[in-house]
Amino acid sequence: MSIRLHLLFSVGFVLLLVIAAAGGMLHVTLAQTEAAAQIAVAARQPTLSQQVAKQSLVYARSRTAADATQLKALMASFERSAKVLIEGGKIAVDGGAERDVPALDDALAADLGKRELELWGPTRAACQKLIDSEGTDVAALDEIVRLNGELLDKSNALIERMFAVSKRTLGRLLMIEAAVITLGLLAGIVALEIGRRISTAVVRLTEKSEAVSQGNVDLAIDVPGPAEIGSLGKSLDRMRISLKKSMEMLQRKAA
Repeated sequence: MSIRLHLLFSVGFVLLLVIAAAGGMLHVTLAQTEAAAQIAVAARQPTLSQQVAKQSLVYARSRTAADATQLKALMASFERSAKVLIEGGKIAVDGGAERDVPALDDALAADLGKRELELWGPTRAACQKLIDSEGTDVAALDEIVRLNGELLDKSNALIERMFAVSKRTLGRLLMIEAAVITLGLLAGIVALEIGRRISTAVVRLTEKSEAVSQGNVDLAIDVPGPAEIGSLGKSLDRMRISLKKSMEMLQRKAA
């Protein structure tokens, strides 16, 4: 193999390693960013559920239009968050700017999200009954409080699952980093071996060339190594043979 091919192989291997490592780490980093956005939305669901139940109790006592409006706003927030988790979309989290939240791609997490949204259906209906009754429907209020406990269970189960998925993704990132380190060491070993072969061949060729220049024309110049060095060695050996013949002719004439 020629020196050029040796270098191309070494550089190409390192570049391939860098590209593969960068691509893998970018993919995992993006997955972690998306998971963080999903968890941020899911984490506020229990709070929103409790706020809906609390505001229902407040409205049942006050029966004011302002409290009814507040209850409707909390209902809309919970439903919006639940739908974004399942379908994906833009939503503001913690009073900040809207963020792109991808749909849940983990089958179990998506199933838990759908169950939460299904459970929200009767909760929303009970809230609407309470509003329609202007806060007097005690049965609707009891239903809201009861369903709130179930919603909390589903929300917490969803968050636990999402954290587990995020931890698994982080584990993949650590594996990629370990692979990068291992391949980096391998690339270094390959590069050192290529450099060693080239330098060894050059040193041997230099030593033999110096020996011939000092009159040792019987020493064959046969140096294994990259193609260019091997070709140079053969050329020098032909020169050695030619020089040896010339010296022998001069010696015969002198005799």
